[in-house]
Amino acid sequence: MNAAGELYFHDNRSDGLYPSYETSGTFPAGRKLVTAAGIDGSNQAAVLAFGGGQLTNVKKNALVSGDFSTTNLVAGPGDLTGDGRGDLVTRDTAGVLWLRAGSGNGTGFAAPVRVGSGWGTYKALVGSGDVNGDSRTDLIAQATDGNLYIYRGTGSATAPFTSRQLIGSGWNTYNAIAASGDQNGDGRADIVGRDSSGKMYVYLGTGGSGTATFAARKAIATYGPNGAGGSWNVYPQIG
Repeated sequence: MNAAGELYFHDNRSDGLYPSYETSGTFPAGRKLVTAAGIDGSNQAAVLAFGGGQLTNVKKNALVSGDFSTTNLVAGPGDLTGDGRGDLVTRDTAGVLWLRAGSGNGTGFAAPVRVGSGWGTYKALVGSGDVNGDSRTDLIAQATDGNLYIYRGTGSATAPFTSRQLIGSGWNTYNAIAASGDQNGDGRADIVGRDSSGKMYVYLGTGGSGTATFAARKAIATYGPNGAGGSWNVYPQIG
C-alpha cells in the first residue's frame, strides 16, 4: 500500500522477481493492512483493514465480527484449528493473545479463545501457512530486541502453538516483515523483510529448525510504480 492508500498486488514469479502489479482501489485512511490466509474459503489471502476498534474485510466491504476495541495487533496465519478454515490471532493492550476461529465466509469468527500472555514484547506477528512441512500452520514473531521466533502449530484450538523457538537475531534491520506464502512451490511458507534503504529480501523455509528454519536471504527485485528496480519504501505498509 502506498502513501496515498492505494493497494498494489505484486505477483510472485518464483525467481526472485515481482515484475507485475495491479491496483485494487484505495485502502481506508488511517487503517493498518492485514493479510489473512484462507478466511474466506479460498486459497488467496484476504485483505483486512484494522483501526478504530474495527476490522474490515476490504474486498467484501464488510465488518469482521467481534469486539476489537482493546486489540492492537491482528494476524491471519491460516488454519490453526485443523478444520480447513483460516483463523485469526489478535493481541490486546495487556499483551494477551487470542485465537478467533474462522467460519470460512471471510467475516464470521467464533468467540476468542485465550492463547497466553506476555505477547506485548513483539512488534510483529506474521504467518501464511506451514513453515516446517508438518502440515500445520505456524506463526512467526519479531521481538522488539530484533530476535525472531517461531511458534509451531499444533492443530489444537485450545493450545494452538508449541513453546517458542529462537530462529534468528538482528531482525531490527528490517522496518517491515511480511508473510509471503510459498514463494518457490516447495510446500513451505516463506517470509520477506524490507530494510530502511527500501530493499526487500525473501527467506525461504527449509523444513529445518532453529537458525536453520530459513535459508540465507535473497534479494527481491521489483517492477512497480517506480519502474524497474524501484525502492520498496514506496509502500509504507506491506503484507
